Amino acid sequence: MKTWWERASTKQRLAQIDGGIECGMNSAQVAKNCGAAIYTNGNAVLSLAHQHGRSFPNIKSAAGLARIKRAAARTSFYGRAHQEINSPDAFSIFGAEV
Repeated sequence: MKTWWERASTKQRLAQIDGGIECGMNSAQVAKNCGAAIYTNGNAVLSLAHQHGRSFPNIKSAAGLARIKRAAARTSFYGRAHQEINSPDAFSIFGAEV
């Protein structure tokens, strides 16, 4: 049985890599998520990313990891601010009451 990574096109693979980079994941995490081959000194995701000019964040310290987590939390918080839960139609399946 083939994994998603083996069946995916290059465009789909690069989209997964870009999404992983945007979420602050490292190449091993993306490789495990996609079912890509993992070697002792790298993985298929990392080599494809390098071939196409992409690079994963190199987080060596706890401070760097904390910075990425804060940025992700901030993005999540701002995204929630745009929800319209104060609208009277938000929780009604019949629309506005007349």
